[in-house]
Amino acid sequence: MKKELINEQINIQFPDEFSEMDKTELSEYFNSIDRRWGIHDTDRHIVVSVGWVKVNALVSLITDARSVANGAGVSLERHLKDFIRGEDISVQYGGQNCVGFGFEFRASDDESVVQCGRLAVMKVKKLYYAIYFIVRKDTAEESFGICNDIMASISFEK
Repeated sequence: MKKELINEQINIQFPDEFSEMDKTELSEYFNSIDRRWGIHDTDRHIVVSVGWVKVNALVSLITDARSVANGAGVSLERHLKDFIRGEDISVQYGGQNCVGFGFEFRASDDESVVQCGRLAVMKVKKLYYAIYFIVRKDTAEESFGICNDIMASISFEK
Protein backbone atom coordinates (compact mmCIF):
# COMPACT_ATOMS: atom_id res chain seq x y z
CA MET A 1 0.00 0.00 0.00
CA LYS A 2 1.08 3.55 -0.74
CA LYS A 3 0.39 6.50 1.55
CA GLU A 4 -0.07 10.17 0.76
CA LEU A 5 -0.85 13.35 2.68
CA ILE A 6 -3.15 15.56 0.61
CA ASN A 7 -3.07 19.32 1.18
CA GLU A 8 -1.35 18.74 4.53
CA GLN A 9 -4.70 17.61 5.91
CA ILE A 10 -5.96 14.29 4.50
CA ASN A 11 -4.10 11.00 4.96
CA ILE A 12 -4.97 8.40 2.33
CA GLN A 13 -3.75 4.90 1.46
CA PHE A 14 -4.11 3.22 -1.91
CA PRO A 15 -2.98 0.00 -3.64
CA ASP A 16 0.47 -0.19 -5.20
CA GLU A 17 -1.07 -0.53 -8.68
CA PHE A 18 -2.13 3.13 -8.52
CA SER A 19 0.22 5.93 -9.50
CA GLU A 20 -0.01 9.62 -8.75
CA MET A 21 -1.25 11.70 -11.66
CA ASP A 22 0.82 14.61 -12.95
CA LYS A 23 -0.71 17.90 -14.12
CA THR A 24 -1.00 16.71 -17.72
CA GLU A 25 -2.86 13.57 -16.69
CA LEU A 26 -5.13 15.50 -14.32
CA SER A 27 -5.99 17.96 -17.12
CA GLU A 28 -7.32 15.06 -19.23
CA TYR A 29 -10.10 14.60 -16.65
CA PHE A 30 -10.54 17.94 -14.91
CA ASN A 31 -10.83 21.55 -16.08
CA SER A 32 -9.19 22.94 -12.97
CA ILE A 33 -6.01 21.22 -11.83
CA ASP A 34 -4.83 23.78 -9.28
CA ARG A 35 -5.50 22.57 -5.76
CA ARG A 36 -6.08 19.01 -7.00
CA TRP A 37 -4.47 15.65 -6.31
CA GLY A 38 -5.20 12.42 -8.14
CA ILE A 39 -4.23 8.80 -8.62
CA HIS A 40 -5.09 6.28 -11.30
CA ASP A 41 -4.82 2.62 -12.11
CA THR A 42 -4.44 2.62 -15.89
CA ASP A 43 -4.95 -1.14 -16.22
CA ARG A 44 -8.33 -1.07 -14.46
CA HIS A 45 -9.28 2.43 -15.70
CA ILE A 46 -9.89 3.89 -12.24
CA VAL A 47 -9.30 7.53 -11.31
CA VAL A 48 -9.58 8.95 -7.79
CA SER A 49 -9.14 12.69 -7.38
CA VAL A 50 -9.44 15.18 -4.54
CA GLY A 51 -9.87 18.89 -5.20
CA TRP A 52 -10.22 21.64 -2.63
CA VAL A 53 -11.20 25.26 -2.33
CA LYS A 54 -10.94 27.63 0.62
CA VAL A 55 -13.92 29.87 1.23
CA ASN A 56 -14.10 33.09 3.18
CA ALA A 57 -16.17 33.41 6.36
CA LEU A 58 -19.22 34.93 4.65
CA VAL A 59 -19.39 32.31 1.91
CA SER A 60 -18.89 29.64 4.55
CA LEU A 61 -22.02 30.84 6.35
CA ILE A 62 -24.28 30.82 3.28
CA THR A 63 -22.97 27.75 1.46
CA ASP A 64 -23.08 24.06 2.30
CA ALA A 65 -21.61 20.89 0.83
CA ARG A 66 -24.80 20.11 -1.12
CA SER A 67 -24.65 23.53 -2.84
CA VAL A 68 -21.00 22.96 -3.76
CA ALA A 69 -21.86 19.51 -5.15
CA ASN A 70 -24.75 20.93 -7.17
CA GLY A 71 -22.46 23.61 -8.60
CA ALA A 72 -19.97 20.94 -9.62
CA GLY A 73 -22.82 19.05 -11.26
CA VAL A 74 -23.63 22.06 -13.46
CA SER A 75 -19.98 22.23 -14.52
CA LEU A 76 -19.83 18.49 -15.24
CA GLU A 77 -22.98 18.70 -17.35
CA ARG A 78 -21.39 21.46 -19.46
CA HIS A 79 -18.10 19.63 -20.00
CA LEU A 80 -18.89 15.91 -20.23
CA LYS A 81 -20.39 14.28 -23.30
CA ASP A 82 -23.86 12.76 -22.75
CA PHE A 83 -23.74 13.57 -19.02
CA ILE A 84 -26.45 11.90 -16.93
CA ARG A 85 -26.78 12.79 -13.28
CA GLY A 86 -27.68 9.84 -11.06
CA GLU A 87 -28.89 9.44 -7.51
CA ASP A 88 -27.79 11.70 -4.69
CA ILE A 89 -25.43 10.11 -2.19
CA SER A 90 -24.66 10.69 1.46
CA VAL A 91 -21.59 8.96 2.92
CA GLN A 92 -18.93 9.37 5.60
CA TYR A 93 -15.22 9.39 4.88
CA GLY A 94 -12.79 9.69 7.75
CA GLY A 95 -15.66 10.59 10.08
CA GLN A 96 -16.71 13.53 7.88
CA ASN A 97 -20.18 13.72 6.34
CA CYS A 98 -20.14 13.96 2.54
CA VAL A 99 -22.89 14.61 0.03
CA GLY A 100 -22.86 14.27 -3.72
CA PHE A 101 -24.21 12.18 -6.58
CA GLY A 102 -23.42 9.52 -9.14
CA PHE A 103 -23.14 10.26 -12.84
CA GLU A 104 -22.43 8.75 -16.26
CA PHE A 105 -20.86 10.15 -19.42
CA ARG A 106 -19.13 9.09 -22.64
CA ALA A 107 -15.35 9.16 -22.82
CA SER A 108 -14.13 12.11 -24.87
CA ASP A 109 -11.49 10.04 -26.67
CA ASP A 110 -13.71 7.00 -27.42
CA GLU A 111 -17.48 7.48 -27.64
CA SER A 112 -18.07 3.74 -27.32
CA VAL A 113 -16.78 3.86 -23.73
CA VAL A 114 -19.31 4.81 -21.06
CA GLN A 115 -17.79 5.94 -17.79
CA CYS A 116 -19.37 6.21 -14.36
CA GLY A 117 -18.46 8.66 -11.69
CA ARG A 118 -19.24 9.61 -8.15
CA LEU A 119 -18.73 12.96 -6.53
CA ALA A 120 -18.65 13.44 -2.75
CA VAL A 121 -18.19 16.88 -1.16
CA MET A 122 -17.25 17.55 2.45
CA LYS A 123 -16.42 20.63 4.47
CA VAL A 124 -13.39 20.50 6.75
CA LYS A 125 -12.75 23.73 8.65
CA LYS A 126 -12.68 26.48 5.98
CA LEU A 127 -12.14 24.10 3.06
CA TYR A 128 -14.52 22.23 0.81
CA TYR A 129 -13.11 18.99 -0.57
CA ALA A 130 -14.56 17.40 -3.71
CA ILE A 131 -13.71 13.72 -4.15
CA TYR A 132 -14.22 12.23 -7.61
CA PHE A 133 -14.18 8.58 -8.66
CA ILE A 134 -14.20 7.82 -12.38
CA VAL A 135 -14.45 4.23 -13.66
CA ARG A 136 -15.65 2.36 -16.73
CA LYS A 137 -19.30 1.36 -16.58
CA ASP A 138 -18.59 -2.24 -17.57
CA THR A 139 -16.39 -2.73 -14.47
CA ALA A 140 -18.10 -0.22 -12.17
CA GLU A 141 -19.14 -2.61 -9.41
CA GLU A 142 -15.62 -3.96 -8.84
CA SER A 143 -13.97 -0.57 -9.41
CA PHE A 144 -16.22 1.32 -7.00
CA GLY A 145 -15.44 -1.37 -4.43
CA ILE A 146 -11.74 -0.51 -4.79
CA CYS A 147 -12.58 3.21 -4.50
CA ASN A 148 -14.57 2.53 -1.33
CA ASP A 149 -11.60 0.65 0.15
CA ILE A 150 -9.34 3.62 -0.60
CA MET A 151 -11.79 6.04 0.99
CA ALA A 152 -12.10 3.84 4.08
CA SER A 153 -8.42 4.59 4.73
CA ILE A 154 -8.92 8.36 5.02
CA SER A 155 -7.99 10.15 8.20
CA PHE A 156 -7.44 13.81 8.99
CA GLU A 157 -4.48 15.63 10.48
CA LYS A 158 -5.33 17.47 13.67
